[in-house]
Amino acid sequence: VTTVRLTQIYRQAQGSAIIMGAHAINHGHMPKITNTDGTDLWLFKEEDKDKVARREVDLVTNRIPKKFGFASEDIQVLTPMRRDWDPIASSMLNSRLQEAVNQSGAVVAKRGEMQFRVGDRIMQVKNNYDKDIFNGDIGTVLRKLPGTDDDRAVMEAEFEGRTIRFNQTELGELELAYACTIHKSQGSEYPVVVMPIHTSHFIMLKRNLLYTGITRAKKQCILVGMENAIQDAVRREDTVRRNTRLKERLAEATAEKPYKPTLF
Repeated sequence: VTTVRLTQIYRQAQGSAIIMGAHAINHGHMPKITNTDGTDLWLFKEEDKDKVARREVDLVTNRIPKKFGFASEDIQVLTPMRRDWDPIASSMLNSRLQEAVNQSGAVVAKRGEMQFRVGDRIMQVKNNYDKDIFNGDIGTVLRKLPGTDDDRAVMEAEFEGRTIRFNQTELGELELAYACTIHKSQGSEYPVVVMPIHTSHFIMLKRNLLYTGITRAKKQCILVGMENAIQDAVRREDTVRRNTRLKERLAEATAEKPYKPTLF
């Protein structure tokens, strides 16, 4: 099968440490991280997970805006895991970041323990063809609506310039999106990415996941955690071999079929 490989990178600047680090990771080598002015790939070392989480909140709300001039809405936290009890997985990080970034936002709706506030960054996590929004789409909460039952809209949000209403049942298809999993970020890009990297996420420490995470960043990528977790991820190549018979099926589909006369 004829294949094409893309070799020109447009997301990051030429000479970017993100690009060089991505190439190194792809070839099973440790990325070079210098933590010096002018670089765009950083590592802040922390072993305690609560300290990792606190450092990430401080980066999003304080250090990155002051040093690089990016607003918090330009910064996306990516994490390998989403489990509820882990301080550096998406659920707990979202709670911390919501309190830090949007504490004053008025609560407009609730789903279980999760609150949606005016100004919150949210993500659609299930395809909704009726509303034309899909898994991974990012929006912003706009206002509360006077819905009183499951069928009436309780909240308005904006998705790519469109105002969309959600009833109480449909809130189950939404999550906060200050932090999201690397898997959910595939196909997206952000000015700044902040990412925890920790050996407790060993089941997800894989070369392709680390590569995907750091290459979502256009301007700055900041890792927070353990250097040996990066080493573990770089060593683990988890490529699944798929036997699709694509070559044979394409050949069959494009082969000239012998002429068979028909009788009328």
